[in-house]
Amino acid sequence: MGERAEERTVKTIAGQEDQLRAAAERRVGEMPTAEHSDLMSMTPELLRLTLHELRVHQVELQMQNEELRRAQLELDASRSRYFDLFDLAPIGYCTIGQNGLILEANIAAASLFGVSRSQLVGQRFS
Repeated sequence: MGERAEERTVKTIAGQEDQLRAAAERRVGEMPTAEHSDLMSMTPELLRLTLHELRVHQVELQMQNEELRRAQLELDASRSRYFDLFDLAPIGYCTIGQNGLILEANIAAASLFGVSRSQLVGQRFS
């Protein structure tokens, strides 16, 4: 996958993270807040344990997020390779939907039919 495509993917993921954070903030704002007295009644040990659990959960989420980013980059690279192979194949390929309409066509297919690829999309294959 090209460097620019990877940059676009990273920017998209970062934008999605911002949206996810904003949505989470809204949900937290909608939740009933704990009573101040509930927090004050917690022992220091219970507070330390709760803080530790929150930190562990945060690290778990960060690890999952990193794995999702890696998987997204691999998927984008695989998709890019597929489309290069599909588009540049010396044989005409068309992807046909269940309704018999052309969903995609490569350059060779468009050349064989003597039309542009965009003209093939949405047409009946028959």
